Amino acid sequence: MYSREITTMVVCAALLPPLLAACSSDDEQLGNGGETQQEIRIKVGASNYVEVTRATTYEPGSTLESMMLGANMQGSSTVYFDPELVTCTSNVWSFDGGKRYWPMSSTSALDFYAYMPATLPNYISDVAYDGSVMSFTCTGLPVTAAAQGSSMKEFVCAVTKDVAQSTSSGTVSLAMQHPFARIRLRWAEGYDHSDITVNSITLKNIKNNGTVTFNGSISTTTWTPTGDATNFVATAPALDNYAASLTSYLVVPQTFAGEIEVNATWKEWDHDVNHTVSTTLASRVWEAGKSYTYDFTITQTDLKVTTTNEFAEQW
Repeated sequence: MYSREITTMVVCAALLPPLLAACSSDDEQLGNGGETQQEIRIKVGASNYVEVTRATTYEPGSTLESMMLGANMQGSSTVYFDPELVTCTSNVWSFDGGKRYWPMSSTSALDFYAYMPATLPNYISDVAYDGSVMSFTCTGLPVTAAAQGSSMKEFVCAVTKDVAQSTSSGTVSLAMQHPFARIRLRWAEGYDHSDITVNSITLKNIKNNGTVTFNGSISTTTWTPTGDATNFVATAPALDNYAASLTSYLVVPQTFAGEIEVNATWKEWDHDVNHTVSTTLASRVWEAGKSYTYDFTITQTDLKVTTTNEFAEQW
């Protein structure tokens, strides 16, 4: 994995200054014994797996979404507060239901877990935190914006453990990360396919569903693909006219055996005829938080597919 621990700050709008602390005039309250409790402030960062939360197409440029944030007592299944809606207004993250405060003892630590967008996309369910890891289930991958319309959002998540008021200055930092792998299907640069119309690209024998356990680090994220392997078909119109870049897809991290098939049409004796050409690459493990690009070159006699920067890409 590449540079998992580097953190870059992001705020409501991408690349705005990373000052996310709330106003300090009313950030404390008194306990029953006169003790002072400090307001929990929130700072949302992004590891290099997440530059900003993606809307529709997983690329930089979108604004951060509202999120759900919960907390347990450190290393425990004891809930400090259940997941609550947290929104960003004027560069400040705030609990929708009113302020939350640190435990009365400033050294009592909490484990925080969060995900965005707050409204789960329809491919995510059963999000939970059991005191050690965050878990969730996904179904129906690969997904794209085109498959779910403009409301489709990418799911990202964070777990930050063992945070106390006394050691954090009252602020919890959340580093949102990609739990999925991404694949990109792209035509080889500069190649002219003007005599060929591609109808579909099929990736053979991949799994569409899975369960995840996430403890805050993509490097130790555990995926269990589930269900029978099926063929994933990327269809027109996304593949028409040999666009320079084709659609990106979120996929369940898994081992891809490398069998790829393309259905295309070209003329024979002035008649359009469908043809199927295929190739098999070396098997690859699609890892969580990584992006894999497949470049296609097709002729009337051959299909070539190469992979580029597949262990270095970020998105």
